[in-house]
Amino acid sequence: TGAANGTSWTDAYTTLAAADAVDAAGDVILVAQDHSETASSSANVTYSFAGTRASPVHILCVDRTTGAPATTALVKTVGAYNIALTGGGVSAGTVIDGLKFRVAEGSSGNNKLELLLQRWLKNCSIELESTYGGSLALGPYVHYELSDVWLKLVSVNAGVSTYNSGVNRLLWNGGGVLAGSAATSFVYVNFAQQTVKLANLDLSPLPTGAGMFYIGGSSVGLDLVVRDSRLPTGWSGALTNTTPGQASRASMYNCDAGDSNYNLWIADHSGSIV
Repeated sequence: TGAANGTSWTDAYTTLAAADAVDAAGDVILVAQDHSETASSSANVTYSFAGTRASPVHILCVDRTTGAPATTALVKTVGAYNIALTGGGVSAGTVIDGLKFRVAEGSSGNNKLELLLQRWLKNCSIELESTYGGSLALGPYVHYELSDVWLKLVSVNAGVSTYNSGVNRLLWNGGGVLAGSAATSFVYVNFAQQTVKLANLDLSPLPTGAGMFYIGGSSVGLDLVVRDSRLPTGWSGALTNTTPGQASRASMYNCDAGDSNYNLWIADHSGSIV
């Protein structure tokens, strides 16, 4: 109801895109805990924040009264539309803390939240609502860090995807999978020389037969690790769907599936140890 210029809660911007249009490196964007917006119901949405690795833009969900950190602000698309977080060139950097992204609400398409260029996500949740497919899709040649991030994978075909050609690196510590997830594979690795390291995740809502790493493209030079995480009770899935290629290794350490503890599982080009 105010001037919509972002200078106070009274005159706040009404959409994340409006703040994105004017931000500069080093800015802090505060998003109210009760903010809820449909970013689009007619097209894909791209946010191109201006932060750099040296001077990132910080996007923080906070209580508008107390200033305390919060995790309830919602940005979503309705229908078969994606959300992409990009911008800033090869030196880009954005920290997103406490936001909830809901992608393709009510859709039966194959939709994604796409991370391109340097991104740090903390205390966030990403709900991939499409019933046909969906992915948290990671772009190439970039380092991603997720901390206490929760992922909802409604479709059996959904998952985390290092889908682009080129080396990238994902470090994910804390959080896990939300109830209502049906994915039959968790992480899809589709190119050589990918690094995926998962730790302290609650993966128990996944189906009992869900696989950890699905290698669908080149399997050379992969470094895939899951450790200190909770698996579904009665878990019967596989660490990988196929034998990793040369100079590749997939490993699981100290993971629990109800009353079964997987102290060690290593798979590489030579075979496996459980």
